[in-house]
Parts: sequence; structure tokens; C-alpha cells
Amino acid sequence: MLNSTQHVAIIGGGLAGLTLALQLKLKNPGIRVTVLEREQLPYPEATHKVGESTVELAAHYFSEILGLREHLQTAQLRKLGLRLFFSSGDNSRIEQRFEMGSDHHLGSPTYQIDRGRFENYLVEQAQSLGISIITNARARAVILSPERTEHAVTYSHAEREQTISARWIVDATGRAGLLKRQLKLSAPSEHDSNAAWFRIKRRIDIDDWCPHPAWKTGHDGVYSRWYSTNHLTGAGYWVWLIPLASGYTSIGVVTDPKLHPLSRFRSFDQTLDWLMEFEPQCARELAPYRDDVADFVAIKHYAHKCSRVLSGDRWAVTGDAGVFIDPLYSPGSDFIAIQNTFITDVISRDLAGQRFIGRCEAYNLVYEELSESFLKSYLDQYPLFGDSRVMPLKVIWDYTLYWGFLAFVGIQQRFCDLESLSQIQDATKRIYARGAEMQDLLRRAHATTRAPIPAGMLDINRIPFLVELNRSLAKQNSQEEFLSRLRSNLDLIEMVFIKIAEIVESRVPTLSSASDLVDLLRDIPESLSKAA
Repeated sequence: MLNSTQHVAIIGGGLAGLTLALQLKLKNPGIRVTVLEREQLPYPEATHKVGESTVELAAHYFSEILGLREHLQTAQLRKLGLRLFFSSGDNSRIEQRFEMGSDHHLGSPTYQIDRGRFENYLVEQAQSLGISIITNARARAVILSPERTEHAVTYSHAEREQTISARWIVDATGRAGLLKRQLKLSAPSEHDSNAAWFRIKRRIDIDDWCPHPAWKTGHDGVYSRWYSTNHLTGAGYWVWLIPLASGYTSIGVVTDPKLHPLSRFRSFDQTLDWLMEFEPQCARELAPYRDDVADFVAIKHYAHKCSRVLSGDRWAVTGDAGVFIDPLYSPGSDFIAIQNTFITDVISRDLAGQRFIGRCEAYNLVYEELSESFLKSYLDQYPLFGDSRVMPLKVIWDYTLYWGFLAFVGIQQRFCDLESLSQIQDATKRIYARGAEMQDLLRRAHATTRAPIPAGMLDINRIPFLVELNRSLAKQNSQEEFLSRLRSNLDLIEMVFIKIAEIVESRVPTLSSASDLVDLLRDIPESLSKAA
């Protein structure tokens, strides 16, 4: 046992656990935090962990809340947004596919994260602040004693059973979910999807897939397509290609099992065979590097829930140990940022002698509502992923919700501002309802579409209201300014809903190019996304 009782014991020294330890220490310099990590550190620089791509909320959390901006800018890759290539013919020529992405960086930076390199840096930062990290520590059980001032964790280390006592226990053990299993908090998810992913010790550069200079025009330097999180999409699936600073390339196949069962992806060779059938150009690009495959993992039904992630009995769950929905928009680190912020807030209040139990209940409710809302973005949506007429509308809608609400509230550090959130509660519920309604509209639209839109690119920089929503994310606001801007954003979301519903109901069959879609969206005024 450590010489003194810890304020917080975090089980799991991966991304969620390490960032929580840093956030707690930065907010409470005198706090005693110990992290128990089952692996030996340091991690391999290019370690095999899913979640290498960040979006705006997580990027801001890492950069500004945790103070890691310099590392992100110098040791990781700046991301050129999400880029999608929709199905066309037999998917054998990238230049014949309709493309959606960005020619230039938007206002709020995001990054591709080499997880081993990043987590090793997090360990260094944590230890420099006095956070204790015990490696090769396999947690066995959590002994909760709410009526006392401390809990305990038993773990094996150095071939001995040991115990650590702490006022707060946090489960950051990933999908293993030690505390979640012990307390029977696990809940099934309605979203049924499977995934297989691997890394290749090579730079797989999508810019080289087409030799024609015209296709590469404007896509060079930091604006190369290679910097994007590239998605190849088809009916019931999407394939990701993510560049890593170590020189590796992360590749994953995510599918609806009703259309593409996991039995097709149980090994790299099987996955390559499947790619040859549905994404033959990708398969041909990967085949020469069979001997450079660094690792391979396949997971069935990866989505899962947790009935409670924060308790007034002084325990919490964060990261994949709690809730995981879907990797399409790379939201994993966003939910880590939100949950870690909730945990940091209640622990800080407790250590300051303030009331915190009511906060635990409120944060559980907010987290559950957010999770359920975003779950609806994926339920029964995979069949339309290759549809170049409908899927761009879905992406635009999902971006609008994300930049106009979730990322905005998170980056403004307002998820713990219950007073402000209570003032827009009715509007928020309306937006959640609109989200579910929009996904139904998109499914119906997909059932009526046929031929894909011809090759071309939909550059989201040509949609002014999206550019403004993204650009304005990081501008800090007073409470009054925050509420004014959020109401403006919610008005914008309502207008985008009406416009996309109109397009879905009457214009989808007539869309013939990216310009058609951009023109239809231009009459949504960017001024609506600005605070009055």
C-alpha cells in the first residue's frame, strides 16, 4: 500500500486515464493521484489503439485544457478534416468517385494522433507534475466503502497482491470495464456494427492513387488529401485510412453485419479478400505490403452503453469503459473530454468541501442524453453510406449539430454550467428531436435514390454557414454572449433542418453535381450563426 491514502486512484493508464490525471492535477495542484496501468511503459511509439483521429472538441481539450498544444503541433500531424469518397461503379478508380472534404484547413485545428507517441508524452507530463504511475499493475477488484472516507483497489504487481486506498476510484480500463462489470452497469446498444483494423508500416498515400495532375490540383503540401481522415464508403460499410506521424498508416473496415458479416474480416487476408470485392483499388494498393502489416484486431458489436458513469458514492467511469457509440466521426476523444471534465468538476468540489452529489446526477443525465442523441445518427444508417446524393446531406446535418451545439458547448467549457444549460433546455430537447427526425428523412430519401452523382468534389469551404460555425468555435464568450450565440446556433440548426428536409423531399433525384448541392445551401445565411 502507498504510504498515504490517495485522493484519486485511476485504473487504466491509456488515453482516458492519463488525460484525467493531468486535468485533475492541473486544476488541483495539491491533489494526490495514482494511475494503475497493466502494461509496461513506455508504449511502442506506434501502438495499436483505435482512436487516432481527433475532431474539434477533443483537439481543443488536448491543446488548451491540458496544455499540449506544442506537442500536437510539432510531434503529431495536423488533420485536413474528414474526407469521403462515395461509391462509383466498381470502386476501382478514385478519380471517378464523388468526393466530399476540404481543400483548406477550417478555422479550428484538429490532429491525427500517433497514440503510442502521444500517451508516452502524457506519461512524461503526468510524472513531471508528481502523478504516480504504477506499471505492470493488474487490477483485480474494487472495494467500495461509500460510508467511509476511502475505497480500495486490489492489484497484482511484482508478483504480489497489493492494495491502494483512495477517496475516489475511476475506471479507465477501456472495453474491459472492470468497475462496470463488477457493478453490473453494462447495457447493450441497439447499434449493431463490427470493425476490423490494422496498421501498415508504410505511408499509404491516397494522392498517388490517381496519376492525373488535374486530380491533384490544389492538393499538395499541408493540403494533401493524405492529411485527411479518408473514408471510402459503400452500402453498409466504410473504410478509414489515417496517416500517423511515425510513418505508419492506420486502416479500418467498419460494417453493418446484416450486409457484411464479421466472418469476412477475421484476419488480414480475409479483409484483403473483402476489399478486393468492394474496394479493389484499396486492396491493390495494400497487397504489396502484406509483410508490413504490424497488427490486426477484429471486434464484433463494438457499441456499448453504461447505465451510470458517475456516482455520489465517489466512483466514476470514463472513456471506453463507459459508453462507445461509433467511430465514423471520430467522437471517442470528445466523449473522454466531456466525461473527464464532469469527473474533474465533482472531485474538485468534493475536495473543497462543497456539495457534489446533485452534480453527479445532473451530469449523468446530460451524458446519457448526449449519448442517446448521437446514437440516433448511426442507427440503421449504414445502408446509405455509399449514396452520393443522400450521404452528403447527412454529413452537412451532422456537422451542423456538432459545431453548432456539442463542440460549441464543450469548447466554451459550459457542460458544467448547469444554470446556462437549464435556460436552453427546451430548445435542446427540440434539437434532439429534430436530429432523430432528420435521420428518418435520410433513410427514406436513400430508398428513392439510384444513380450516383458524377465525379467531382464538394468542398465544405464553399458552404459559408459551416465555415462560420467552425471558425467561431474557439472564441471565448461571457455567459450572456454564450447564451446569445447558442440560441443563434440553435436557430441556425432549425433552419438547416428545414432546408435539408426540403431538399430531401423534392430535390434529391435532381442533384447532378456538387455545385447543385452547394447552391441549394447558400441561402442559409451565415449571419444566423453569429451572436446578435
